[in-house]
Amino acid sequence: MANKCEVCKIKEKEGKNDICSSCRLKKWRKDNPGKVKAYARMRYLRDRKKILEYAKEYEKNNRKTINAKMREYNKNNKELRNLREKTRYEFDDLRKNGECKECSSKKKLEFHHLKPYRYDRFEILCRECHLEKHDRLLVRTNKKCVIVATNEKEKQDD
Repeated sequence: MANKCEVCKIKEKEGKNDICSSCRLKKWRKDNPGKVKAYARMRYLRDRKKILEYAKEYEKNNRKTINAKMREYNKNNKELRNLREKTRYEFDDLRKNGECKECSSKKKLEFHHLKPYRYDRFEILCRECHLEKHDRLLVRTNKKCVIVATNEKEKQDD
């Protein structure tokens, strides 16, 4: 029992530490959620192409299963589906005939969901105003658009 981990009491402890590597990793993840999120984002961005290819392949090979799950979900959530369709119809109508609530622009209109988040609580904003509402900036770099958080809270959340 002397060489066992103090937390899980199963695995052998390593070196001078009182806990095993698995428990030490769990503790580190619990103590450093910002770093964990940053590492996960970095890994995703590094492997994004591979992940998207895998997702396309999965969707291609499992189309019947995905459709069955979607049908089941829509069957069990008829009110929500009807509300979504109504929202889409309203949005299409507003996009054709509407304008941004903030700056009155008629280009690149988007949804801005209001809290509490529901499908019937939204306002129409142009892309720039929508990003501004979320305290983000749109940075254009050679045919690519990058969204950058402008406040510290957003930077930690991403």
